[in-house]
Amino acid sequence: MIKEKFLKSIIITTVAVLVIIISADRLLKLYENHVARQDIQKQCALNPGISAKQQVDYNRATQFRLEPYTVFGLKPNFKSDTVNINSLGLRGEGIQKERDDCYRIVVLGGSAVFGGSVSDDNHTFCKLLEKQIKREANANVEVINAGIPAFISMQELILFEDKIIELKPDLVIVFDGFNDALTILKREKRPNYPWWFSEIEKIYYTSISRLFMEKRLRKYRPTKHLINWLDKRKNKGILYTVVPEAVDFYKRNLDMICHLAESYNIDVLLVFQPMAIYKKNLTENEKKIIRNLDSNYTKALSEMCNAEKEAMAYVAAKNNVSFADGASFFTGIHQNIFIDEVHFNQLGHEITAESLYEILCDKYNQGGPWTRKIK
Repeated sequence: MIKEKFLKSIIITTVAVLVIIISADRLLKLYENHVARQDIQKQCALNPGISAKQQVDYNRATQFRLEPYTVFGLKPNFKSDTVNINSLGLRGEGIQKERDDCYRIVVLGGSAVFGGSVSDDNHTFCKLLEKQIKREANANVEVINAGIPAFISMQELILFEDKIIELKPDLVIVFDGFNDALTILKREKRPNYPWWFSEIEKIYYTSISRLFMEKRLRKYRPTKHLINWLDKRKNKGILYTVVPEAVDFYKRNLDMICHLAESYNIDVLLVFQPMAIYKKNLTENEKKIIRNLDSNYTKALSEMCNAEKEAMAYVAAKNNVSFADGASFFTGIHQNIFIDEVHFNQLGHEITAESLYEILCDKYNQGGPWTRKIK
């Protein structure tokens, strides 16, 4: 009789614990879905040109895979209504490797170039620039979007050498700066190491049993939220500091891109990308974005980016290539442009395309560099 009562209590307790565990997971799933919907609504409010479906497609398209040399990259041949990745792992439709009938421009950079905040492939500033050149200069021009989210200048250099040169571009635009600063400040303390390197390194050096346990703990929502909370507490009050060595690597990488481009007779335009901290006429939404950032991080980011901008200008002068400060693109603009500290909305992409078009026309005689090839 005592044994039966004992077994019965064990069964009831086990069932109750399982019900609590499963219920906690289900409730947190509902909470996560609610937060995800709110985040999408906020993104759509700041950028009315995009839809919830576009956000979902972007998240699916930017699932990384291991790549030789660059460490990670986008999975090729992804298709959707709003975001497409071609066989080279770049955004857009397939690319013909050799085209002698057109002036080919390639834009290197990170997620700001890739364009997660626009409605489809054709509304990134890369494709808008292509359309504007065709419309206003009546030139046969192709602009290739080679922006990979989270890429730093070192990876752009390798991508340029590994995949872009064989496309025989006439001009390469380097549109970056933020990721090099962000990675060294928030993710990887070793200069010139890419964003995901520590995660891959951790997997290599961690035992299989521990990795399995961590994966299980992070998959079960209550423990995942607890781990995330502990991580936030651990990182709270962290001091962000400028790393001069990282700026030196940034300068070196840009310099090597310029030298490599020169050896293949490719023109170069270096553009230090615009960021919310540089916009003069901030809207209330943009002010809120900056206020929500850690003030110490904002200060260090500003100092790092200023140093990188000077480095880019120096490299441009040294190699006799064009330089543009992207902060000037949004001078006098009072509307919402930024949806976070660096990514800009559809209006931002349109203004960036117009600014790049004007720069290219001003820097070269006869209305643009394409006139030297396309008559």
